[in-house]
Amino acid sequence: MIDKSNWSISKHTNQYIEDTFLPFDEALDFALNNSKKQNLPPISINAVEGKLLYMLTKLKDAKSILELGTLGAYSTIWLAKALPKDGKVVTIEHIEEYAACAQENIDHAGLTDTITIKTGDALKVLPQLNETFDLFFIDAHKEEYIEYVEHAIRLSHPGSVIICDNVLRNGGVMQEHFAKDYFEHLAKFNKYLAGNPRLESTILPITLPLKDRDYVDGMSISVVK
Repeated sequence: MIDKSNWSISKHTNQYIEDTFLPFDEALDFALNNSKKQNLPPISINAVEGKLLYMLTKLKDAKSILELGTLGAYSTIWLAKALPKDGKVVTIEHIEEYAACAQENIDHAGLTDTITIKTGDALKVLPQLNETFDLFFIDAHKEEYIEYVEHAIRLSHPGSVIICDNVLRNGGVMQEHFAKDYFEHLAKFNKYLAGNPRLESTILPITLPLKDRDYVDGMSISVVK
């Protein structure tokens, strides 16, 4: 029986989904523990979000993925695991220490030949890319989301899927007077997605369990026309 003395619907829901649909994965567990050991910030997506990315990649039948914001490669590994044998992920990370840890995690997962890390400022790396990708996952500097998506559209084809994380921020994007600058940037970004004639977009709200409360965030999902 669930103890409701410290009830959190999102905590129990996330745990239920993990217990039911997410069997233990040693490579993903190693990536989380190694990232923690090397003092990377604990800002990665959680396992339920990882499985969502995995399923979207499968549904898209993607073979090529571009990720912005590698961190410890936890999300990267989830994406790569959904690819066919000839699939590939290119992931961009600005901080060299994070990229080094990510490479360790990728190598441990046996995905060295599938995943390529490009280290540097995404807005400097992106103009150097000319290939097209089936799916994009963007989880980097929120202030630059519009520019990231403009590059993603350039590197896309009709039907490509663009996913962006952290686009609700517990209602921060809906405030009349924004408490933080990046709330305002994300609010502008969401309006940009809604009005972009090249995209069909929506937001999937995601409730996350924090230590003392539930927190609502979301991922935007766009399809290139």
